Amino acid sequence: RQQAHLYCLRRDWTRAATTLEPLVTRSGQSDTDLRAQISELYAKAGQYDAGLKWVLEWEKASPASVAPRIAHAQLLHSRGKGHEALPILERADREFGGRPEILTPLAALYASLGRGAEALETYGRLYEATKDPQEKLRWVQTMSEVAGQAGLRQRLIEKLEREHQTNRSSVIPLL
Repeated sequence: RQQAHLYCLRRDWTRAATTLEPLVTRSGQSDTDLRAQISELYAKAGQYDAGLKWVLEWEKASPASVAPRIAHAQLLHSRGKGHEALPILERADREFGGRPEILTPLAALYASLGRGAEALETYGRLYEATKDPQEKLRWVQTMSEVAGQAGLRQRLIEKLEREHQTNRSSVIPLL
Protein backbone atom coordinates (compact mmCIF):
# COMPACT_ATOMS: atom_id res chain seq x y z
CA ARG A 1 0.00 0.00 0.00
CA GLN A 2 2.91 2.33 0.64
CA GLN A 3 4.20 1.85 -2.86
CA ALA A 4 0.73 2.61 -4.24
CA HIS A 5 0.64 5.75 -2.13
CA LEU A 6 3.94 6.89 -3.66
CA TYR A 7 2.57 6.30 -7.15
CA CYS A 8 -0.50 8.35 -6.22
CA LEU A 9 1.71 11.21 -5.09
CA ARG A 10 3.32 11.08 -8.55
CA ARG A 11 -0.12 10.94 -10.13
CA ASP A 12 0.74 7.62 -11.72
CA TRP A 13 -2.73 6.20 -11.23
CA THR A 14 -2.26 3.09 -13.34
CA ARG A 15 0.81 1.91 -11.47
CA ALA A 16 -0.89 2.64 -8.16
CA ALA A 17 -3.86 0.47 -9.21
CA THR A 18 -1.75 -2.38 -10.52
CA THR A 19 0.26 -2.31 -7.30
CA LEU A 20 -2.93 -2.75 -5.26
CA GLU A 21 -4.51 -5.48 -7.40
CA PRO A 22 -2.39 -8.35 -6.00
CA LEU A 23 -3.45 -7.38 -2.48
CA VAL A 24 -7.04 -8.25 -3.31
CA THR A 25 -6.27 -11.51 -5.06
CA ARG A 26 -3.68 -12.56 -2.47
CA SER A 27 -5.83 -11.92 0.56
CA GLY A 28 -9.00 -13.40 -0.90
CA GLN A 29 -10.93 -11.24 1.51
CA SER A 30 -13.74 -8.93 0.64
CA ASP A 31 -11.81 -5.69 1.16
CA THR A 32 -14.38 -3.39 -0.37
CA ASP A 33 -12.35 -0.25 0.27
CA LEU A 34 -9.46 -1.66 -1.70
CA ARG A 35 -11.70 -2.57 -4.63
CA ALA A 36 -13.19 0.92 -4.55
CA GLN A 37 -9.74 2.48 -4.51
CA ILE A 38 -8.53 0.41 -7.46
CA SER A 39 -11.63 1.31 -9.45
CA GLU A 40 -11.17 4.99 -8.68
CA LEU A 41 -7.48 4.91 -9.62
CA TYR A 42 -8.22 3.33 -12.99
CA ALA A 43 -10.94 5.92 -13.62
CA LYS A 44 -8.47 8.73 -12.82
CA ALA A 45 -6.05 7.17 -15.30
CA GLY A 46 -8.79 7.19 -17.95
CA GLN A 47 -8.82 3.40 -18.08
CA TYR A 48 -12.54 3.04 -17.71
CA ASP A 49 -12.75 -0.60 -18.73
CA ALA A 50 -10.34 -1.62 -15.98
CA GLY A 51 -12.18 0.67 -13.55
CA LEU A 52 -15.46 -0.92 -14.55
CA LYS A 53 -14.06 -4.40 -13.92
CA TRP A 54 -13.11 -3.39 -10.38
CA VAL A 55 -16.32 -1.55 -9.65
CA LEU A 56 -18.19 -4.75 -10.56
CA GLU A 57 -15.94 -6.64 -8.14
CA TRP A 58 -16.74 -4.00 -5.54
CA GLU A 59 -20.47 -4.47 -6.14
CA LYS A 60 -20.15 -8.24 -5.67
CA ALA A 61 -18.19 -7.81 -2.45
CA SER A 62 -20.62 -5.24 -1.08
CA PRO A 63 -24.15 -5.97 -2.39
CA ALA A 64 -25.86 -3.97 0.35
CA SER A 65 -23.94 -0.79 -0.38
CA VAL A 66 -25.08 2.12 -2.50
CA ALA A 67 -21.60 3.47 -3.22
CA PRO A 68 -20.46 0.88 -5.79
CA ARG A 69 -23.64 1.30 -7.79
CA ILE A 70 -23.21 5.06 -7.91
CA ALA A 71 -19.56 4.62 -8.92
CA HIS A 72 -20.62 2.12 -11.60
CA ALA A 73 -23.12 4.57 -13.05
CA GLN A 74 -20.60 7.41 -12.93
CA LEU A 75 -18.02 5.34 -14.79
CA LEU A 76 -20.51 4.48 -17.50
CA HIS A 77 -21.62 8.10 -17.76
CA SER A 78 -17.97 9.19 -18.03
CA ARG A 79 -17.63 6.91 -21.04
CA GLY A 80 -20.65 8.49 -22.69
CA LYS A 81 -22.88 5.57 -21.80
CA GLY A 82 -25.46 7.41 -19.75
CA HIS A 83 -28.24 5.24 -21.15
CA GLU A 84 -26.52 2.19 -19.67
CA ALA A 85 -25.99 3.96 -16.34
CA LEU A 86 -29.65 4.87 -15.99
CA PRO A 87 -31.00 1.37 -15.19
CA ILE A 88 -28.30 0.91 -12.55
CA LEU A 89 -29.40 4.03 -10.67
CA GLU A 90 -33.09 3.30 -11.18
CA ARG A 91 -32.64 -0.20 -9.77
CA ALA A 92 -30.64 1.21 -6.83
CA ASP A 93 -33.45 3.70 -6.20
CA ARG A 94 -35.99 0.88 -6.04
CA GLU A 95 -33.78 -1.31 -3.85
CA PHE A 96 -32.65 1.36 -1.41
CA GLY A 97 -35.85 3.37 -1.15
CA GLY A 98 -35.15 6.82 -2.52
CA ARG A 99 -32.03 7.76 -0.63
CA PRO A 100 -30.67 11.21 -1.54
CA GLU A 101 -27.24 9.86 -2.45
CA ILE A 102 -28.98 7.88 -5.22
CA LEU A 103 -31.64 10.40 -6.20
CA THR A 104 -29.17 13.24 -6.75
CA PRO A 105 -27.08 11.52 -9.45
CA LEU A 106 -30.21 9.89 -10.88
CA ALA A 107 -31.89 13.28 -11.36
CA ALA A 108 -28.70 14.76 -12.84
CA LEU A 109 -28.44 11.83 -15.24
CA TYR A 110 -32.06 12.24 -16.32
CA ALA A 111 -31.36 15.92 -16.99
CA SER A 112 -28.17 15.20 -18.95
CA LEU A 113 -30.03 12.68 -21.10
CA GLY A 114 -32.71 15.25 -21.94
CA ARG A 115 -35.39 13.58 -19.82
CA GLY A 116 -36.53 16.75 -18.10
CA ALA A 117 -39.84 15.43 -16.78
CA GLU A 118 -38.14 12.53 -14.98
CA ALA A 119 -35.41 14.85 -13.69
CA LEU A 120 -38.03 17.24 -12.32
CA GLU A 121 -39.93 14.42 -10.67
CA THR A 122 -36.75 13.10 -9.06
CA TYR A 123 -35.59 16.53 -7.90
CA GLY A 124 -39.13 17.00 -6.57
CA ARG A 125 -38.69 13.88 -4.45
CA LEU A 126 -35.51 15.36 -3.02
CA TYR A 127 -37.33 18.64 -2.37
CA GLU A 128 -40.15 16.85 -0.56
CA ALA A 129 -37.79 14.71 1.52
CA THR A 130 -35.85 17.57 3.05
CA LYS A 131 -37.04 19.63 5.98
CA ASP A 132 -34.24 22.21 5.83
CA PRO A 133 -35.44 25.46 4.17
CA GLN A 134 -31.98 26.11 2.67
CA GLU A 135 -31.97 22.67 1.07
CA LYS A 136 -35.50 23.22 -0.21
CA LEU A 137 -34.39 26.47 -1.85
CA ARG A 138 -31.45 24.71 -3.43
CA TRP A 139 -33.73 22.05 -4.90
CA VAL A 140 -36.19 24.67 -6.15
CA GLN A 141 -33.33 26.46 -7.91
CA THR A 142 -32.12 23.21 -9.48
CA MET A 143 -35.66 22.29 -10.53
CA SER A 144 -36.09 25.73 -12.07
CA GLU A 145 -32.91 25.33 -14.12
CA VAL A 146 -33.94 21.88 -15.33
CA ALA A 147 -37.48 23.04 -16.06
CA GLY A 148 -36.14 25.97 -18.08
CA GLN A 149 -33.91 23.71 -20.16
CA ALA A 150 -36.70 21.21 -20.73
CA GLY A 151 -39.40 23.80 -21.44
CA LEU A 152 -41.34 22.75 -18.33
CA ARG A 153 -41.08 25.90 -16.23
CA GLN A 154 -44.84 26.54 -16.27
CA ARG A 155 -45.47 23.01 -15.06
CA LEU A 156 -43.07 23.58 -12.16
CA ILE A 157 -44.68 26.89 -11.25
CA GLU A 158 -48.12 25.26 -11.18
CA LYS A 159 -46.81 22.46 -8.96
CA LEU A 160 -45.29 24.93 -6.50
CA GLU A 161 -48.47 27.02 -6.47
CA ARG A 162 -50.53 23.90 -5.69
CA GLU A 163 -48.16 23.07 -2.87
CA HIS A 164 -48.52 26.60 -1.50
CA GLN A 165 -52.30 26.25 -1.56
CA THR A 166 -52.12 23.08 0.54
CA ASN A 167 -49.64 24.60 2.99
CA ARG A 168 -50.34 28.32 3.26
CA SER A 169 -47.84 28.82 6.09
CA SER A 170 -44.93 27.80 3.89
CA VAL A 171 -43.21 30.54 1.95
CA ILE A 172 -40.81 28.11 0.31
CA PRO A 173 -43.01 27.39 -2.75
CA LEU A 174 -43.31 31.11 -3.48
CA LEU A 175 -39.56 31.52 -3.65
